[in-house]
Amino acid sequence: MEHLRGKSAIITGSTRGIGRAIAEALAAEGCNVVVSSRHEDAAVAAAEEISARGHGQAIGVACDVRSNSDCQRLVRETVKRFSRIDLLVNNAGIGGFEPVETMSVDH
Repeated sequence: MEHLRGKSAIITGSTRGIGRAIAEALAAEGCNVVVSSRHEDAAVAAAEEISARGHGQAIGVACDVRSNSDCQRLVRETVKRFSRIDLLVNNAGIGGFEPVETMSVDH
């Protein structure tokens, strides 16, 4: 997927499971990825493992998606490192089934 090369993606909840698999797949296609977890050490370790494979670059950023300030920092760190955000995979969190445009920040 040449169209992903050089793009940047944030994947929340991406230190293990489905989120990790998505981060690895995007990096394998040359996408720069931001691995995110509530636990900084886990996010950094996962990003280092992904980067070591020699595909896209990866960084780890701690973010609790329940915290608006953490989410803002996640975006700032991504833009600071990669200058852009092309993809956002909202993998972390709990179920909340309503249209995003009516959802409150607290929800």
